[in-house]
Amino acid sequence: MTRTDRAAFWHGHVVAWRSGNESQSAYCRRLGLSIPTFSQWKRHFEQQRLERTAGTADSGGTQGSSAGAALLAVELDAAELARDRGHADGDAGVSVELASGLRLRLTSGFDAAALERAITVLADAGC
Repeated sequence: MTRTDRAAFWHGHVVAWRSGNESQSAYCRRLGLSIPTFSQWKRHFEQQRLERTAGTADSGGTQGSSAGAALLAVELDAAELARDRGHADGDAGVSVELASGLRLRLTSGFDAAALERAITVLADAGC
């Protein structure tokens, strides 16, 4: 099996694991996968994602970026802020819009672990 084949194999497993609710070790045990190898590939894919993110920020003219970190401009929409202030519970939450047009709106109490898995799956899919 070539490195490309191995990468595709492990990437598929990392994506499948992230979309589920199992711990990493439970997922690997259930499928008979090596936990240390799974962890190694997961770190590899996370590093690739960070490098892509940092590269995107650097190409946008951001100065002072360091490897593995990216700063992105945040713009506040005055109309949306006004709507948010009108919420009965006073929870304006957070709204994120990607360059692709995908919008994510969160209120307080959201499931951070589910959000992290969703972001990783979207990033791995190239969104």
